[in-house]
Amino acid sequence: MKNALLALFLVAVFVVSGCTGDSSKSVETDKDKIEHQSTANAPAATVDSNSEEATEKQLEILDHIKQYGEDGFTSSGLTDIANLSVQKKDNVVYAIHRGENRQGFPSHFYLSIAINGKWTVKDKLLLDVEKTGDDGSYYGSSVVVGNSLYHGRWKNDEKDASIINRFVQLEKFNDNGDITSSELLCENCSIYGSISTSKGQSAVIDQNIVVGDEEKRQRNMYFENTLEPIALDRFVSLESVAVDVQIHADLDKNLMYYSYHNKNRPLSAFEPAMQYDLTAGKPVYNEDGQDLATEGNGGFFIGASNGVHILSLSDPDRTQSIYLGLYDDKYNLQSARIGIPLTVYKGRLFTDSINVTETEDEIHIWHINEFRDSTSLELVKIQKQK
Repeated sequence: MKNALLALFLVAVFVVSGCTGDSSKSVETDKDKIEHQSTANAPAATVDSNSEEATEKQLEILDHIKQYGEDGFTSSGLTDIANLSVQKKDNVVYAIHRGENRQGFPSHFYLSIAINGKWTVKDKLLLDVEKTGDDGSYYGSSVVVGNSLYHGRWKNDEKDASIINRFVQLEKFNDNGDITSSELLCENCSIYGSISTSKGQSAVIDQNIVVGDEEKRQRNMYFENTLEPIALDRFVSLESVAVDVQIHADLDKNLMYYSYHNKNRPLSAFEPAMQYDLTAGKPVYNEDGQDLATEGNGGFFIGASNGVHILSLSDPDRTQSIYLGLYDDKYNLQSARIGIPLTVYKGRLFTDSINVTETEDEIHIWHINEFRDSTSLELVKIQKQK
């Protein structure tokens, strides 16, 4: 891979994360299991026959729920399932989906909420992108982390219309989908996206700061309920070749795991997973001086105490080609990879609608699913290896 230092991942009109970190411990009652349509016996894990040498550790599928909440998560249907975001906080699941205008751009974003495994809110309007603010400002990029909505705004300067002023507004919504608070988070800043980290999910915000006599752009992370930024000024940049970049930053190790689709090969799988040293500000290399990379495809990342779990997506059109494995920081396989039995939706798997959340002991993999003529969420639960 060419080590271009460009951008962390692509900026979109609306960016929703496919991977969230829920550090709360999973608690589920017998009633919850019935409501979730939990299977009595979890399916046996399929071990990847092409996996590297099997190890003593074995990942285990705990449950496969074909329709989370015993109902579809939307009543209106989806015009576009791209960028479906699933967030989980304690016993609450948030599903954010979008509508589009005639030009094909995101226009409205809707929120559905499940509490204790039951859908209580469906299709609540969260954001109208085409609406102008009371101050005459327009919406830019936005991102949802947990129950927090970070949205970029911009407006022309009152004295000089050629100058565009940018700022970020932070709004919180409750479990009814109602906005409960709104505040100006920062000025001279814009939304860049979101990222999975060892400290939880974080919004990523670019801000103009003055250093000496020079103004420069600094990248920051904002964690939920925390307004103090953490500078991320050495992230690798892949914008010239990458789409759908998946990233996990271990802030204790100052190490970033990442993988992406090569936009020059739009029908290909994810590229092998690689690493970036946040302290040194350069890629991690192997003994041969090449980028340290997995032998197989990359995909989504879930942190582990001694490495990282990788949900590898070899071929988006085949469910049996999605595998989960545990790797150490040298990308040596620590457990035989197991197949994840996601259901094909409308003839294929939609990688931008696969979401990963986690509890203290479990990994939860979500995907859109058509079940009993309802647009639903499918959930596969896997026991973590620590």
